[in-house]
Amino acid sequence: MSVIARCEIQTIHRAADPPTDYTMNTVYFSTEGAVADADFKELTDALSATWKHGATLGSWGPYDQRSHTVKAYNMADPKPRPARGVTTYVAGFPTSGTIDPRQIALCLSYYSGRNLPRQRGRIYVGPFDDGWTGGEKERPGASQMNSILDLGARLYNTGTALSPGWTHIVFSTHTPTTPLAVTDYWVNDVWDVHRSRSPKESTRVRLHP
Repeated sequence: MSVIARCEIQTIHRAADPPTDYTMNTVYFSTEGAVADADFKELTDALSATWKHGATLGSWGPYDQRSHTVKAYNMADPKPRPARGVTTYVAGFPTSGTIDPRQIALCLSYYSGRNLPRQRGRIYVGPFDDGWTGGEKERPGASQMNSILDLGARLYNTGTALSPGWTHIVFSTHTPTTPLAVTDYWVNDVWDVHRSRSPKESTRVRLHP
């Protein structure tokens, strides 16, 4: 019997950020057979290591300087589900400088078998340090796209070495008990806007001629 884990990653992008500025990403993994809480904890540990692997090590972005908490939930549990595994990472030298607008992101898209509804998913990665986007303001360049694609490779391998092994999946509410293993990842050359991350209006100017 498949066990499906919903993993939520809450990221603090600057040390002084209020909780309203934290971002959340959700990914799903599956495994077979009986699973203990210790197995969920191993998964959140592995996912935390994936998420914080920073640009200084040739990875997908500067997230080694961003604190985060990963929580795993067993989708078979009734709501409100308890967290079965929790891993918190506190950055030793957290980001404190300028970052790009919080709503600007790059989208890591993925699918299982074919790029069809109910067989695909996505996560929005961002915001980024101001210097990370470099001069690529109109469109992300190859280095930015490949960095986010590298995150896809890391997600694919996150749980494979664990025992039991976990598989990155696409989760569909229409087929909640049928894991769809991710087979393909892609990133395009368009900056995405995640509107729920936009700041609240603080002021406005008016004209009534």
